[in-house]
This record gives sequence, C-alpha cells and structure tokens, in this order.
Amino acid sequence: VHWHNSPIRGGGEVLGVFSIGIDVTAQHFMEMRLAENECFLREAQSVAQIGSWAIDYEKNELRWSDETFEILGLDPRACLPSKAAFLERLHPDDHAEVLRVFKSALRLRRSYEIRHRLIMGDGSIKYVCQRADISFSDSGVPVRVIGTLQDVTMAVLQELAFQESEERFRT
Repeated sequence: VHWHNSPIRGGGEVLGVFSIGIDVTAQHFMEMRLAENECFLREAQSVAQIGSWAIDYEKNELRWSDETFEILGLDPRACLPSKAAFLERLHPDDHAEVLRVFKSALRLRRSYEIRHRLIMGDGSIKYVCQRADISFSDSGVPVRVIGTLQDVTMAVLQELAFQESEERFRT
C-alpha cells in the first residue's frame, strides 16, 4: 500500500490527518515481472552473443544493450552509445561498405543485414553480423532503426579454416 498523508489545519493548528491508501500490489508485481524479463533478455543476449541497439530519430537518441557494449569491447560506465564509438571500432576496410548498406536501406526503405569486422582495443579482429529494421513515418522520413549485432567470430574462423584445409587438400 502506498500512503499519502496531509495535515488538516485550522486556526494554525493541526486538527487531524487526511490519509489515502492506494493498493499498488498489481503495479509492484508488474515491476517485478518487468525486471525479471529484462534480466532474462540480458542473459539470453549474452549466451547468444547478440546485442541490440536502436536509433530514435525523433528523440535523437541511440541505445545499446549491455551485450552490444560487450561485443564492442566498451564499458557502459565509461562510454555512451554513439556513432563515433561504433565507427571507431569498425574496421577501416569495411567502413565504406557498412555506411553504403545503411544509407541504401534508408533510401530504399528496407531492412538490411551485413557481416563486417571490428577492431578491438587490443588490436584483435572480431567478426559481427549486423541486422536492422527501419520504421518510417507516413511521409517517408525514418523514425526508428532497431537492430542486432551478433558476434560471429568463431563461425567465420571455422569457415576460413575449412576453406584453407580444402585448398591444401586440392593442392
């Protein structure tokens, strides 16, 4: 129960107290359920190595999930989500193609998927698959982009090793 209390005054004295109690049980359980779902989502993203992100053009806001920070090798306590922070991690050889695909998706009003590399703080390379869906207003202006960033490094390295092995076999 959430209580609101207000004094009842008369002649400069407190004559009594007016109290209202509101049952917030349903709200409390909804908040607990929401917290559980957020925890579940964080754990699932971590296990799958898939981060989520969103651009809200109306609010001029960019959001990253905890796993997106993890994939990018950035600390959410020391870095805010930003285009600059993402571009800093983007491999220079993939930069133009990633921007071309994103701009093309905006222009053609469609979702996109691209695999590209990131350069981590220690200089190592990470491969990611980025997918996004774009929402537009009735007038065709982009309103929101929601996407995922999945670490696919292990799969790519296995694929490259297989190709190398097959090439050695043919030779």
